[in-house]
Amino acid sequence: MKQFFITIFFVSFLGNLISQQYILAFKSAYGLQMPYADLSQRYGANLDVSVGLEFQKKNGLSLGIAWAFLFGNNVKYDALKTFREPTGILIGVDGLASDVYYRSRGQQLGLDVSYNLGEDKSGLVFGGGLGILTYYTAVVDDSRSFEQVLGKYQSLYTLKAIGPYVKPLLGYHYKSSSGLINGKILFETTLSMTKFSQASPYNEFLANKSTFADHSFGVKLVWLLPLKKYGETTVKYF
Repeated sequence: MKQFFITIFFVSFLGNLISQQYILAFKSAYGLQMPYADLSQRYGANLDVSVGLEFQKKNGLSLGIAWAFLFGNNVKYDALKTFREPTGILIGVDGLASDVYYRSRGQQLGLDVSYNLGEDKSGLVFGGGLGILTYYTAVVDDSRSFEQVLGKYQSLYTLKAIGPYVKPLLGYHYKSSSGLINGKILFETTLSMTKFSQASPYNEFLANKSTFADHSFGVKLVWLLPLKKYGETTVKYF
């Protein structure tokens, strides 16, 4: 019965969305994120790029879906420290120092809903989103001589964490009178509870707990390219 009412609500919401005038737009975004809570123990600041689609109603309501890729070079832990020489270097199979370094990576896939107080004009916007995300470390060996990070055990060092997230957001939605310039600046907080997808003897963070508050906050610039307008009524006079 509960599933029935949820289905009715969802269908009614979509019906209300489609029955009124709205714009389907392609959106791309570029942003900066600052980790805090547990996430800040593993990574520093990172950038993200995202692409998706957004439905914008004339009354200011928007519904979107987006995929984001996160990247950075500030990794605060050393998963390979047990293999390092006293001098800190890693010795490869050729007997020479290996050129191994870390990069922070992540992905997000989610839905978001927002409301523009200016409706079909520029105005303050607020809303939120939810979805699933993952954070992990890319271990890069340019010399390709350190076998530990090239073989089947590579996943032991990436420390991949995955979990759901919610994302409150607040910002400003700018719409030019011609409709050719359509974009947002958003301030958002990503609240996520994650778990590591694989146990690893090189994961020092699993010693005290199994679930992590991987939160971040940041700013994002969003560019929207209208693709098609629906719901318009054309009146012809003879």
